[in-house]
Amino acid sequence: MDADKLQKIQAHAREIAALLYDETAPEQLTTLAGIEEAIREHVLEYVSPEIGHFLSPKQATPAVGDLDT
Repeated sequence: MDADKLQKIQAHAREIAALLYDETAPEQLTTLAGIEEAIREHVLEYVSPEIGHFLSPKQATPAVGDLDT
């Protein structure tokens, strides 16, 4: 990956982190376990579904030779 793309990813990730931080209950931020739980919840609910969109239907369709029938 080139440096420009990496820099963009890092900037967007920091912005996402700030948005999710604002949506986290303050009491979850008092312990390492609470922080880990909050991160996991946010990633599963908001981040992972959006990252999955990079797979286009064309790419996700198996080729004819890939089917086990």
